[in-house]
Amino acid sequence: MKGKIYIQDWKAYKPYNGHSASDLFYLKVANEVNDELIFYFGSIFESDIDPHLFSCFITSYFEDVISKTRIFDTFRKKHQEMYGKKMPFFDCNDAYLDDEINPEDIAFLTWYFINTSSKDRVIHPNIELLLKIANDIIDVFDRHYEYAPENTVLQSCYTLEIKDDFIDQFFEIRKLMEKLFLESYLFIPDIGQRYSEKLEEIKDVEQLEYISQLLYAVTTEFILNQKTRLLHLRSNELVAEYLGKEHPLYTSISSISVMLQGNFVVEEIDNNYLFLNHLASDKKISLVKKSYNNPTITKNQAINIGLIRFNNEWIHVGISYNINVSESMIAEERNDFYKSILFNSVFKDEDLIHENLCLQQKAFYRITDEKDYIFLKESEINQFLEDLKIASSHPERAKKFISEIDKNEENVFTLFFNPKSGIEVLENIQGAFLEENNQFLTKKNSKTDFPYLFLSDNASIEIVQYCLKQFKNKIPFFNLNDRDIYLSNLDFSLRFFKPNNYLSEPSLKFIK
Repeated sequence: MKGKIYIQDWKAYKPYNGHSASDLFYLKVANEVNDELIFYFGSIFESDIDPHLFSCFITSYFEDVISKTRIFDTFRKKHQEMYGKKMPFFDCNDAYLDDEINPEDIAFLTWYFINTSSKDRVIHPNIELLLKIANDIIDVFDRHYEYAPENTVLQSCYTLEIKDDFIDQFFEIRKLMEKLFLESYLFIPDIGQRYSEKLEEIKDVEQLEYISQLLYAVTTEFILNQKTRLLHLRSNELVAEYLGKEHPLYTSISSISVMLQGNFVVEEIDNNYLFLNHLASDKKISLVKKSYNNPTITKNQAINIGLIRFNNEWIHVGISYNINVSESMIAEERNDFYKSILFNSVFKDEDLIHENLCLQQKAFYRITDEKDYIFLKESEINQFLEDLKIASSHPERAKKFISEIDKNEENVFTLFFNPKSGIEVLENIQGAFLEENNQFLTKKNSKTDFPYLFLSDNASIEIVQYCLKQFKNKIPFFNLNDRDIYLSNLDFSLRFFKPNNYLSEPSLKFIK
């Protein structure tokens, strides 16, 4: 067990520089919490969890309640709106008070902190143990509750200044997005940790002159595109919920698009806009000129630029730089599948998406004998996809795909048809399909493969839902202690364990 917590440890969980008059008070509380935790190391707390960080984190919850900064309350209200109850996993009875510290809050936050901080293990919601820890911590908080001061510096961090100009307004919103998303105690173990890991990667780049640009680009991408494990929220959604539906900017903030980064040519310029053509898709957009602070920009200039849609206008965010364009470069751009679908996330043609997916699904069924998945050897995947193309464009030529795979194959690939995104390819998860005629099913993989699908961010929610629908009563995972609670909190759990894969996007290039 580590020794005393110092002020720099406490400040790591604060979104401000300098000090608040209340910092030393809460530092003392955090040290008392740290002393209390010694009894739990070796059980729920192991060597992968820093007790100092957890003590500062959970004491920050106490400070949040006292200071009425409403960070945890924002999560709780959104959870209530989405699921009709205040908290996942825990029943909040009449003794639960929204504006007080509650053992259910602390128990849940303990589960959350460990599962976001640990890289190698998952703890399941052992309600009895988590509440025991929570009650010991709340005893510490109760000793200080009557005299606990509000942190006025913390309160000032989470305000939004109203501006007349909408570009200036966006950058005020961005400041609050950064404070809540990257620097507030609730999201530091999650988004904050992922952000710190990414920054460490950047430090290893050889071109040191580009470090500041890279740092700014990564920060902007995290703020605008990453999603929390708690409820799968982007930063603008978090800010909108924090401000509340009654706030005049709620709709504008909640509808901010993801950031897109791509290559464009400036086709025209007037007093208000740059008229850009996206090289890979030929999509034309109007960029608010004021947001792009480059007076030397000229017609026919090619640029790589980051942008978002805010208040129904395109504005520049992140980094931009000039590029050289040639006929061969344009051809490469248009042949690059991922670059060509850059705008799919903003401009979705739902009818076209549905039409394409239905055609692909029918073709998949034609060559799999009406099955939703097929097991293949790696060497067979390309031929399967070729046969799928034929079955899609020429249904009359479709024929059942016969795999030569046998039960001794070392690496089994599952091709699953995801109704939201198309074909999903996963390696060595065949034990999740608990059918009697599954020749790859073993005693071991029947226990391990579904938990991998459920807990891994590499698999979609659709394949988990398929297995639950088909094999729910056969899955050993939910027969163990504390696991069945996931079923009554299924959507919350899937959002938590799949921050990058909760929303399946069609990997198709749509052409009208």
